[in-house]
Amino acid sequence: AIAVTVFIKPENKEYQYTFSLKPLEDRYTDGLTTGTDSSGKKYGLIDEQGVWIIAPQYKRLDVRLGDYYSAVKANEDYNSEQIYLLNRAEKRLERQPFHMMSTEIEQDKFVIINKDPSNNFIKGLLNIHTHQILLPLKYQGISLDGPFYIGSNYDDKTDTRSYVVYRQSDNKLILSGVFDDVVVDGDNIITRYSERTTKPKADEDYYSLENDKVYRYINYDIYDAEGTKLNPSPYKELSIDSAFGKDGLMAVTDKKSQQYYIDRQAKKVDFDLSRYSQIYPFSNGLAAVNGDGGKYGYINTQGQLVIPLIYKSANYFQGGTALVEVEDQYQLITPDNKVVATFANSLRTYTSRKDGQKADYTFVIYQPEGMDDIYET
Repeated sequence: AIAVTVFIKPENKEYQYTFSLKPLEDRYTDGLTTGTDSSGKKYGLIDEQGVWIIAPQYKRLDVRLGDYYSAVKANEDYNSEQIYLLNRAEKRLERQPFHMMSTEIEQDKFVIINKDPSNNFIKGLLNIHTHQILLPLKYQGISLDGPFYIGSNYDDKTDTRSYVVYRQSDNKLILSGVFDDVVVDGDNIITRYSERTTKPKADEDYYSLENDKVYRYINYDIYDAEGTKLNPSPYKELSIDSAFGKDGLMAVTDKKSQQYYIDRQAKKVDFDLSRYSQIYPFSNGLAAVNGDGGKYGYINTQGQLVIPLIYKSANYFQGGTALVEVEDQYQLITPDNKVVATFANSLRTYTSRKDGQKADYTFVIYQPEGMDDIYET
């Protein structure tokens, strides 16, 4: 083997680089950051002046949200993480009776908390500004809807769901009970619940039969923000998903099978609907109605028929137009019944959003070779 040594003569060269300096990401949260002692094994909290606010005594210490920290004490197992709240006045971390699987803040103040650190099955609700636990750690479902927050639990033995509804402004419990569903629309709460009997009711013909022996009747009630029930007797049908909407009117069917519209106080609106066999929810100021002859038209929020009963089908007004069907084609019409588009094709899909500001429609043009054209608008 031969060893070769190579010597390179150095040369003087000048290089020019252009770059910009940016400050490092701020490591401080509300004026504090984590730091370690000289051993590098114990963590505490230090302020921007370098003063220890919380002396190093934790094996792990991480900010979770605001003044909430996840920490493991030096004498604890590394995986035994707990949530602590920083008491700034007394300069100490106070252990909390919950865990935080998520740090997502809702409505700028609410965070869902957890009973266990590794599953999201049992939850509660925390106000991170007041540090008040608004819903205790015992709910499977938690939602924030409008001016309310709602907790719910499902009982698989009875196939029922229990609800509690609180008003955000004063944390007052305004409604509780067993319901199939609870929907919030503005300041109104709409509940759907089931009534089961072993014999059919003589005055009601709208039911489903369970196990060939149990008669199930669906009921709907409407409540205001005080938790007061507004309707004197339950409705047997209403559009719980579309509800009142921006027009403040909802189509309902009472126990006598009478159809009409109600306002947000559950008062029957004085419309003459005698000529219609079916009424539908309002959307952007107009509602489809079906006449005795099977044709569809639209009424306005004063109950006046403003688009005549001439269509085979009629859908929501969305984005300034509604999809209607005439003979063998579809049309998009405006609120003054002007046709802006015609489609002599088969309708495959379409959106149906109450008070929607846009709509999507998909039509298929069938070709004899089998390669169909799809038209989207």
